[in-house]
Formats: sequence, C-alpha cells, structure tokens
Amino acid sequence: MDSVNRGVAWKHFAIVIKDNHGNRTGSCNYCALKFTGSHGRFAAHFNPDNKSIRTCTECPNEVLSELSVYHKECTKKKESKAKKKRLEELTAAERVVKKQKRLSDVCNRYAGSEVDNQLGKAVFSAGLPFDMVENREFKKYGKLRQRAGENYKEPCAQKIGGSILNNVQRELKFELQERDDAAALRTGVTVNLDAGEDVNRHDVVATFHITTEGERFERLYDTDGVERDTEWYAKLCIETIQGCPGGPKNCFHICVDAGTPGVRGTKDSERLQTLVQEEFAWVTVTLCQMHQGNLFCKDIFKIPVYADSLNKLHGARMWIKQHHWSYAQYRRSGGFAIQKVSETRAVGQSIECGKIIRDKLPLKALYHSEVFGVWVGKQNRLGTKGKEAIAIAEAHRTNVTDPMVWMHCEEAFNVSEPAIKIARIGDSSKPTMGIVLHAWQMILHRINEYPMATTAPTARNRELKNIYMKRKEAALSVMHHAAFAVEPLFVDINMWDNAKVMDGFNTVVLRMSLCHPLGEEAAQRATTEFQIFRAKQGCFASPVAWRMANDMPSYQWFQQFGASVPHLQWFAVRILAMVSGGAAPERFYSKLGWIKNTKRNRLGHAKTEKVMWVHLNLALKKKLHDVDYMEEKATHTLGDSLLNDLGVEIEPLVMLENMVEDPDDSDDDEEPSMHRWGMNWGTSESQSPSSEPLSRSASMRSTTSSM
Repeated sequence: MDSVNRGVAWKHFAIVIKDNHGNRTGSCNYCALKFTGSHGRFAAHFNPDNKSIRTCTECPNEVLSELSVYHKECTKKKESKAKKKRLEELTAAERVVKKQKRLSDVCNRYAGSEVDNQLGKAVFSAGLPFDMVENREFKKYGKLRQRAGENYKEPCAQKIGGSILNNVQRELKFELQERDDAAALRTGVTVNLDAGEDVNRHDVVATFHITTEGERFERLYDTDGVERDTEWYAKLCIETIQGCPGGPKNCFHICVDAGTPGVRGTKDSERLQTLVQEEFAWVTVTLCQMHQGNLFCKDIFKIPVYADSLNKLHGARMWIKQHHWSYAQYRRSGGFAIQKVSETRAVGQSIECGKIIRDKLPLKALYHSEVFGVWVGKQNRLGTKGKEAIAIAEAHRTNVTDPMVWMHCEEAFNVSEPAIKIARIGDSSKPTMGIVLHAWQMILHRINEYPMATTAPTARNRELKNIYMKRKEAALSVMHHAAFAVEPLFVDINMWDNAKVMDGFNTVVLRMSLCHPLGEEAAQRATTEFQIFRAKQGCFASPVAWRMANDMPSYQWFQQFGASVPHLQWFAVRILAMVSGGAAPERFYSKLGWIKNTKRNRLGHAKTEKVMWVHLNLALKKKLHDVDYMEEKATHTLGDSLLNDLGVEIEPLVMLENMVEDPDDSDDDEEPSMHRWGMNWGTSESQSPSSEPLSRSASMRSTTSSM
C-alpha cells in the first residue's frame, strides 16, 4: 500500500486511548460510535462490504470515495500474500515429487536394464530369432504378465506342450471355423497336399484346405518310412475332403505335387482322380504348376547346346568376379552384381540366362577394355603361371565374343522364360487357375516365333515342341481349360472351335453340377448363360466391367458383375477361385525345419502336428484380422515381372487365337522375324524398332494370325 493511504482513517475518529500494542479506542466523528482496534478495524467502519463491524451511516460520500481506494489496495495485498504462500507450498511439494521421481527413474532404469539383459540371455540361449520381441502375441503376453503381478508363476514346459497347446488349438478352431465355412460356401475349397521329410528324414505328407480366406493347415501324416502307393493317397484325399469346411460338397479340386510318391505322373494322377471320384464324383485332380514349370526348364537345359552356352558365359562371368580389378571395371561399365547360379531349381538356370543377357554389353566391354590388356601384359612377365592364366582368360574372351553362344543363350532364355512365369504362378496361393493355360500357350508361341540359332531350325523346333507337348499334357487338365473359358481377361479370344477348351468347360460344369441344388439343370442353364458372357450382353455390356477385370481377382469380378447369369456365376466363381500350385505345402516344410530342428529332433509326430497347426493358423488369423488386409490380384502378363526385374526391355506378349496341338502341324519353312518380340538387349545384333508397350488388357486380348 502507498504511504499516502497509511493511517487515512485516523483523522475521522476522536482518539481517546492508545495502548502499547498499536490499538486505539475512539469514537467516529460522524455517528459517534465507539470501538477499539487497529487501523484496519477503524477503516472497516467506512467499508459498505464489511460484515464484522457496523458501517457508518452518517459518513459523507467524499470520505467513502477516499477510503474505497484504501480498501481495494488492502484486498490486493491480502490476495497477493495468499497466492505467494500457495506457490511456496506447491513448489515445496513439487520438489519432493521430482526428487522421488528421479530416485524412481534411477531404480527403474537399473531394473529395466536388468530385465532387458535377462530377456536377451533367454533369447540367445534358446537360439530364438531376435524379432521374437516384436511378435504381437509376445507383446500381449508382456502386458498380461504385468497385470498378473508377482503372484503369477510361469507354466512348466510340460504344461505349455500339453493343456495350453490344446486350449490354444481349440480356441483357434472355434475362431476360424465360422469364417472358413462362409468362404467355402461362397467360393469352394481346394485340397492341397505334398510329401516331404522332417529333420529325422521321416517321410511325411501335409494336407491343406485352401479357400479365398487363406491356407489352413489340416493334417500331417506320417508314412512310417514306407513309400505309399496311389491307393493310399486316394484314401488320404478322401479323408481330407470329408473334413472340408462346410462339408465335402464344397471341395471341387485337389492339387498334388508331381514328385509325390504314388502320384509321379499323368497316369498316377488319373488313377488318383478315378479313385477319388468313386467317393466324390465332382472332384478334379491337377498337378502343381510350380513343379511343372520347373521340370520344363530342366528339360530345356538338358539340351547340350543350351547347357554348353550357359556354362561358357557363366564361367566368363564368374572369372570376372574372382579378380578385383575386373569386377570393378565390369561394375563401372554398368554390370549388375554377380551371384552364384541357383542349384536347387532348374528355373534358376533360366533366370541366370536372363541376367547374363542383361549384362551382355558390360561383359564384352570388359574383355575388350584397356584394363584387360594391361593385365595380360603383366601376366606375360610372370612366366608359365601367367601364360596359363592368360589362356583361361582368352578362352572366356572367345566365348563372350562368339555370337552363336549368345544366340543359343538368348534362345534358351526366351523359350524357358514363360515356364518361369508358370512356376511363379504355381508358387502362389492366389487364385490363378484361369491364367495357367495362357502361360503354357506362350511357350508354344515362343517356340514357333523365335528364330532358332542353328543351321537346322526345323530339328531344334521339333525337339522343343516335343518337350513342350510332353510337359503340357502332364500339366493341364479339364479344370485349366474350363477356367480359361470363363476367365474375363480372355473373353475376346475365339475359342468356339477349340475342342479342348469347350470340352473342358462342359465336363467341369457337368461334374460340379452334382453339388448344385438344381443338379444337371444348373449345368444346362450355365451353358446357355455362357453365351451371354461371351457375347458381352446384359450386365457384361458395360465397359466399366471389363476395365475392372484388370484390377480385381477374376472370381470377385464374377461376384460383382455376374448377377444376371446366376448359374454361370455359381460355377465360374468356384472355378476361378482355385489355386494352381502347391505353395502352401512348400512353405510348410520350410517352417517345419524351423519348428522341428536338430535341437528338437525328439519332438513327437502328434506334438509336431499340433505345434505346426497352431503356428500356421495363428499367422492366418493375424492376416485376416489386419485392418489393411486386401486380396491382391495375381499378375498375368509375361512381361510384367521377370524381364522387368532383370532390367530387360520387352514388349508384352500378344495372345493367341488358336492353339497348336500337334507339333508337326506348324509351318517350319517360315522364318519369323526377331522384332516380333520387341527384344532389346542393348546390342546392334538384336535391337528392335521401339514401340509403345501395350496395356495389360490390350496385350491379353490382341490376336495374331494363325501360326
């Protein structure tokens, strides 16, 4: 308060007594009221808001105005003191809290570090992968473990492998059953089986139920070390079909590996189908396309001239990698990284061919470079050892500069490249049944159109066609022809005069009608509605529908646009939703080697089956519950994946109007031109006029003249 206002109330009182404590006794000059107190008490006599002391009623307004300023400043002073006191109390409390928090952080940091180290020890000692801590189920366990508190006791290994494993399996079956049944009723089920070995080299057979919702592992059968025959596999297939989601009448397709004992070829697969159809007449058996594409590539590279050319160029490429100076010069010239050729799959040889052809210019540039000449000069001064090294390098140089070696390598790659696409189609759990036949047609198209790098092209062409016909007859069934007929991507292809395609469609529709509520009448109506689909009438007349065929799976396309042809829709959705390969069992055996490894080789068969069932179906549940889950469309053009991955420019292949069934029917005298393929390896020998690539739909629906 300012000094001007101090003691402002004294002059309005007549003071009678003043004690030693500063209190005074006096009377008001206006109302003559007497009382005792300090200056604040006397001043309150003139404050209308005061409730403890009687207010003066005779005081002039000028006095009240003068004292109101004093009262306001007193109020501000009291509030300021109270606020300061509260801040001091709060600051003291915060200091205590911060101190306690610092102590707690230090303790928690030490404890957290100790817990982290202990978790690391557990992971390292058990040989578990490091990303285990990022597993969703492991994080849930950590939260529930904290919530359980100190009284929780971890279960023993026997309990985890016993009651807990059974409980988790039972819970998963309940969660997935309803969804699997719904998917089976909508789009059908494919039974997938393949034989393999565990870590103890015991022969086992894995079976899967494949729906559009994913791959559900069903059973793992132990063959007891005895090679089973076709009858045994037929009983296994029948048992698996009986356990299909929604019932046996939802299963129309069995896909088996061509290398499975008891199903090693066309005769065995036909025998298997006959035995299965005795119980379920509507089921069709097909062979895995991944293995068929691999076997075709294997047959191609058994031809001596192709194998010899690949080995020569691969040797020249690997010689470059053995020397630092040559590899550095090769990479500076634009060459890609050199890797060892795959030994496990024959398709690896074809992919290696593509990589070598991609690096044709850098390879030639290195063996003609000034650096190579300097190296030869240095080796000449080393005597006999240097001359031997020069002889090896000169042999590689001769191979790289030989145009016939390159032509043979390019020929082998161009013929086998569609087979790599077939293997990729089969190595997928996406619904690809409708595009398999087209991929096999592309192989024949390549054989007929690509110029043979030999003085006897007729003999080479006939040899390749014989390999093609042998593998094609084993790979394709009536189901592939039926899927080709209802595939919306190929609606513009004239297939009315193609007996195999039309017979396949009619056979499959009649066979599947046994599961339709209307029976054979549904097959008759579907055949009539097939004409509407091929003529693009009704709901198929919309251009939007055909543009969408490139952007969504074919079975979903029929679900979206086939309502006006309900009977054809019923068959087409189930045919186009089928897988064409055995990717699920192949991945199963990879994971089986991780679950039952050398450290767990005493894990029993029944326990192994349960652990694998829970492991695979937990992953399936995670995928289905993902908010971003959306089924992808399988790629179908041969120029989209492999050649673009290798950095080779190629115009998308055109679709054939007719298939050539007899190898001897083609005109061998006609010499097709190289530019038909749009190949551009970067060399003057094989450069083609640039042309704008076709769209995916256009490349699939274009037609060519008869071969």
